[in-house]
Amino acid sequence: MSKRRLHAYAALLTVAIIWGVATPIIKYTLQGISPFPFLAFRFSIAAVFSIGIIAVNWHKYKTHFKHILPITTQSLLATASLVLLFFGIDNSTVLDTNIIATLSPLMIVLGGAIAFRDRVTHREKLGITIAVLGTILALFLPILMKPNETRITGNLFLLLALVGDVSAVLIAKWLMRKKVPPLLLASWSFIVGAIIVLPIVLHQTGAQNFIQQIITLELGYKIGVVYMALVSGIIAYTLYNRAAKSIEISEVSLFSYLNPVFSAPIAILWLGEKITQHLVLGAILIATGVFIAETKAKKKH
Repeated sequence: MSKRRLHAYAALLTVAIIWGVATPIIKYTLQGISPFPFLAFRFSIAAVFSIGIIAVNWHKYKTHFKHILPITTQSLLATASLVLLFFGIDNSTVLDTNIIATLSPLMIVLGGAIAFRDRVTHREKLGITIAVLGTILALFLPILMKPNETRITGNLFLLLALVGDVSAVLIAKWLMRKKVPPLLLASWSFIVGAIIVLPIVLHQTGAQNFIQQIITLELGYKIGVVYMALVSGIIAYTLYNRAAKSIEISEVSLFSYLNPVFSAPIAILWLGEKITQHLVLGAILIATGVFIAETKAKKKH
C-alpha cells in the first residue's frame, strides 16, 4: 500500500470518528439553541478562521479563483445541505439520521455515473434498490403506521440534505481534479455559509438578541457549537477533501459507513434514543444492499 493511500485512509478514519460524534452533539446542542442561530454561530466562528487561512495563503490560492463559480456553487450546496441537516436532526432522531446517511456512498456512486460517467453495474443497481427499500422500511413505514408529522418532516429534510451533500462532494471532486486545494474549498464554504445564514438570523432575531443568546448559552452548548465549527468543520472537511483528492471517490465513500458505528452508541447511551424493530429490520436490509453493491466495487478495484 502506497504512503499516499495510507495517509488518505488515516484521514478518512479520523473524519468518520469526528462526524460520527458530531451527529449526537448536534442533537444535544439543539436542546439549547435553535438551528438557524446555531448555524450562524458556527459559520461565524469558522468564517473568522477561514478568512485568516485564505489571507495567509493568498499567494497560493489567488490563481484558483478562476474557478470561482463552481467553487461558490459547491459552497452553496454544502451550506444548504447543512441547514437541511440541522433542521432534520432537530425534528428527527440520530438513529434515523444514521440510516439515511448510510445511503450517501451509494448515492455518490450514482452521482459519479452521471457526472463522471462511471460505470454502474447491475449488482450495484440491485444493491442500491435494496438499500433504498431498507430506508423506507426503517424510517417511513413506522411513521405511516403511527403518523408523526414532525418526524416525517425531519426525515424529508435529511433526505434533501443527503442530495445536497452528494452534489457538493461531486463538485469538490471535480474541482480538486483542477488542483483546487482542499483547505481553500473548506474555508470558502464556511465564509459563504456565514454570508448567507448570519443575515437571516439577524433579520429574524435582531443583532442584540442574537448576541445575548450566544452570551447566555450554557457552556456545554457553546462547546458543541465550537466543536461543530472547528473540529467537525474546518478540520474534518479539509481532511476529507484532501483524502478525496488522493484516492478513488468510491473508496472515499466507503468510510461513511463507519459514522454510525460511533454515533449510534452515543445516541443510545447519552441521548436515550430507542432501537425499534423496524429500525433493525431496515438496517439489515440496508446492510444487505450495501454488501451487494460494494463487494462488486471491490472486485473492480
